[in-house]
This record gives sequence, C-alpha cells and structure tokens, in this order.
Amino acid sequence: MENFSALIEQAIEAMTWVEIGAVVASFIYVILAARENIWCWFFGTIGAALWAYAAYEFFDLYIDALLQSYYVFISIYVYFLLYCLCYF
Repeated sequence: MENFSALIEQAIEAMTWVEIGAVVASFIYVILAARENIWCWFFGTIGAALWAYAAYEFFDLYIDALLQSYYVFISIYVYFLLYCLCYF
C-alpha cells in the first residue's frame, strides 16, 4: 500500500497546474451535470479549455487540442442557447 501511495504522490507532483485545474473543473462539471445545474457548462468549458492548452503546449497533441477547442466552442454556444431559452 505504501508503494501505491508513493506512486500517486509522484504522479500528482508531475502534474502541472493546468492539468490539475482541468481535472478539478471537469470533476465539478460532472457533479453539477448530474444535478442538472446550468453552471455545469461553465466548469465544462474551463476544463476543456485548460486541457486544450495542456494538450497543445505540453504534450504536442494537436488533434486533441483541436477537439477540446471544439468542446469549448460548443459548450459556450449551448450555455448561451440554454440561457436565452430559459430566462428570456
């Protein structure tokens, strides 16, 4: 068990603040989406944007960065679409 906790600790230390932010924002997104809260779109957008940056800048995963950018665009579009339909 000590080896496992040391392995987890090493993995967390190797992560950048961008990756940690993306994981936290995505985790909050899942919780809010399960509760059908409109704020889930905000956290989903933040998580996708952070991962798009990390994929492009740190890992050279250009197609994944493009896919995450698409998710950012769609989540902003859907948020405003839902906001306009629900509150106006």
